[in-house]
Amino acid sequence: MAGTLLAVGLLCAFCLLRVPQRLLTSTAFNYVVEQRALVGIGVGGVVACCLYLDRCEPLVNAREGAVLWLAFVAATVALVWWIWSRSPGVFPHPRQALLSLVIHLGIIGLFFFPLTRRWALPATAVALVITNFGVNPVMRGLSPLLASPVVATVEKIRASDTAGKWIVYNNRFLPQLIKAAGVDVLNGTKIVPDINFFRALDPDAEPIYDRYAHIECRLPAAQTKPAFQLLHLDYFIVDLAPDLPLLHTAGYRYLAMAGAWRDAQEHGFTLIARLRASDVWFYKSR
Repeated sequence: MAGTLLAVGLLCAFCLLRVPQRLLTSTAFNYVVEQRALVGIGVGGVVACCLYLDRCEPLVNAREGAVLWLAFVAATVALVWWIWSRSPGVFPHPRQALLSLVIHLGIIGLFFFPLTRRWALPATAVALVITNFGVNPVMRGLSPLLASPVVATVEKIRASDTAGKWIVYNNRFLPQLIKAAGVDVLNGTKIVPDINFFRALDPDAEPIYDRYAHIECRLPAAQTKPAFQLLHLDYFIVDLAPDLPLLHTAGYRYLAMAGAWRDAQEHGFTLIARLRASDVWFYKSR
């Protein structure tokens, strides 16, 4: 334990104090981009966990461990379900979220069953392979972006109408990809909000939209005025009717939808393109 505390202390000192460059180079810490004590705390937590699994005597028997683990599973599932019911878009990829949840609960179960501790390392390694093996962190050039069917479709539309503005619905990440095609998008990540335009939409919601934020637009259930809902300090949702006269006046003629909009014709919009593989639908106001 003393060695663990010393290692954590040295890591925290590295994060908080100026360390000679030669020492950093010899230890390869000159490649570390994190400069907070969180590095030391994180490494210390991993080391302490390993020590616990290796040396600590079991605190509960198998039956008590099963009860505690099932209680933990029920509480975790209830928490995730509550978050999902309040913010349906918080997990953009449900299958990935479900897989992560199952793996998380499985690894936690190793703490409650003493006989399974020997499987902690291989189980964690298998989980890491399942969740990370298909991800290539090294990208060469901009081909994943420039060769994207979404970007190609938007560029084709933009070539015929360079002044047209866009709104993206039902997805918090898609607006950033649409922006890569060089068009003006209402939502997405906004460092500085278009405060005057948002005031025209709803002057009473200024405490919500007057901030750096990730903005997601959704179709309202009924034809109502825009409604702003703050989910996190840097994330809010707008229930915004696409056929709002103010949007048409401001030049927002194009929509990109994650999923089909069945009532597009009734609201004065025409389907101009769709990508089945990514389930992105493009509409233009008539």
